[in-house]
Parts: sequence; C-alpha cells; structure tokens
Amino acid sequence: MSGASVVFFELLRGLRARTWALGALAIGLGGLLLAALALGTLLLEPEPAARADQGARLIAVPQATLSQTALGTLYQKLLADPAVLRVRYAFGAGASSSAARFEIVLRPDVDPEAFRARLQSWGVFRAVIRPQPPPPSPLKARLLSPEGRGLAAGGLGGLAAAALLALALTVAAARREFSGEIGMLERSGASPQTIRLPFALLGLLLGLASALSVVVGAALLALLLSLSPSAGAALKELLPELARPGAPLQLGLRGALLGGLYAGLGGLIGLRLAPTPLRPRPLARTQAQARARAQRYPKPRSRSRTRASSSGVSSPTAAGAEAERVLNELKEALRAWRNPYTGERVVAQIYTKRELYGERALKRAPD
Repeated sequence: MSGASVVFFELLRGLRARTWALGALAIGLGGLLLAALALGTLLLEPEPAARADQGARLIAVPQATLSQTALGTLYQKLLADPAVLRVRYAFGAGASSSAARFEIVLRPDVDPEAFRARLQSWGVFRAVIRPQPPPPSPLKARLLSPEGRGLAAGGLGGLAAAALLALALTVAAARREFSGEIGMLERSGASPQTIRLPFALLGLLLGLASALSVVVGAALLALLLSLSPSAGAALKELLPELARPGAPLQLGLRGALLGGLYAGLGGLIGLRLAPTPLRPRPLARTQAQARARAQRYPKPRSRSRTRASSSGVSSPTAAGAEAERVLNELKEALRAWRNPYTGERVVAQIYTKRELYGERALKRAPD
C-alpha cells in the first residue's frame, strides 16, 4: 500500500494543466448531478402524515371587543370541551386581542365541520377556519406532473452521462501522461496493485471532491439564509421547500450520502481504466526452459572461472556493505546535481527499491 500511495502522489504531481482543468470540469459536473439528485429527493418527499392520535386542526379568531378576562374564560371553556385534544392561545401584538387566535387540535373521532359550526354558533368568534397545507412550489408541481418527471429524468440522465464521461476522460488523460512511468514500473517488477490502485484512487478522489462541493454549497446556503432575510424571502417564494428550517442541512446530508455512492462509482471507473501490467511468465517454466537450452547448447568452460582463487572472492556481507556505500555515494551525487544555468536541482526525489516494491520484486528491481 505504501508503494501505491507513493505512485499516486507522483501521478498527481505529474498531471498537466489540461488534465487538471478536465478534472475540475468532472468535479463541477459531479457536484451539479449530486445537488440535483439531493434537491429532487427533497422536493419529492411526501408531506408528513397526521398523527394517528389526533384529528383535524382549527384556528378560531375571537372578536376584537373581548377583554383578556373573557379570552381566559373562553380558553378554559375550549380546554374543557371533550372534543378538543389540545388548545394553544396565540397572543397578538400589544394588549389588544385583534390579532389573537386559538389553535385547536381535535380528537381523532370528532367531525371538524360539525365542531366548526358549533364554535360559530357561540357568537364570540369572528372566523373559524381549517388551515390547508401550503400549495407546492411551481417547480415541485412541475416535477409531480408526468411530463415534468420525464424531463427531469432526461436531464438527470444527460448530466450523469456528462459527469461520468468527464471523470473517465480525466483518468484516461492521467494514464496517457503517466505511460512512461508505468513502463518503468512494469520493467522494474512492480506488482499489478501498485500500478492499478493509483488510478482507482484518482477516480475516488474526483467523486469525493464532487460530494464535498455539495456539502460546502449547502453550508453556504444555510449561512446566506441566516444572514440575509431578503434572500430567505426570495428563496421562499421560489422554493418554499428549501427555505424551511433545516432544509439546507438535509440537502447537504443527502448530497454527502449520494456523493459516497458516486465516489465509489468513480473508483470503479478508475480501476476499469487503469493499465493492466503484463503477467510475468511462470518461474518454474522459465527455469525448465533454461535447463533444456543449457543441455542442448552447452557452453565451453572458461579457465578463468575454474581457476578463480579464494582470495579474490568477497563474502556476501562485504558485498552488501560495498553496495550500500556505492548507493549512498550515488544518492549524494544525484542530490548535488544542479542545472548549470538556473542552479536548480535536477533530481527532485530519490527512492530505493525497498521503498517502492514488495519483497518478491526486490531481486528484479533496480537499486
């Protein structure tokens, strides 16, 4: 995993400006897709159903000439009525009762029209109304129609196709720009996971960035509604479902959940478009072929090899120490290598084979 992460960061560092622009387009289209899906689920959410233990709701507006004592007596009378489940008295501005009203919740088995007629017969109420749910916004009404659903499905399908196409093109451009390094990794014996996993991480990163854009947009919308009442009023006229308390938070949470699915899909696309390294030939078969070739074409013995003295053969420990010393000298020389015209370092980073490859590839990998 460490080797794949190093390759992934090197992949990001090597991307050109054109590929970054394509990635920004993919993030923007993905964010628009997730925001549209989250807003659609918020608009199409059914209204909460009434509780089973309560009935209809009425609003009774008393006469403006009633005193506070009379209003208190009327409140006690309503509260003692067996048909009433709950009563709330809302005061008006100042001491006047012109804007006061009683909010009445009836029991489930009570006929609201009959109780409304009974309240009007008391002669102390100017009006007794049964509040209706607010009408849906024009956008929600359009989405609820068959034609609107067809248009919404077509628009979302086109937007999803454009977002996924931009994501796939970004991964393909990164693969094309990183083709030289991919060949070096294949020749050095890197595992297929080390080569393929960075592209899956790239697709996952693009999807997560799209989800983050939706969350940031929802947070900015909530901040705007809290700081600007005029913006809240304008949004309430355009999309009253989005101007409700907690609606931006729900929009951000739904965008984040949908973004997780979108990021997983981006990772699968990146893995699908990742290069597939050539599989090495089986070692047993290679050794058998080498033995058969050696038996068919035997090499003549060399006297220099048979007469090698024991004094000229170094131990494995001494050879390892010598190799380590040479590698350290080579590292220092590469770090000191600078452009004679600009003075900048030519080599940005130096890795050893143990920092990039697994144990199985160490014998075939360069130092």
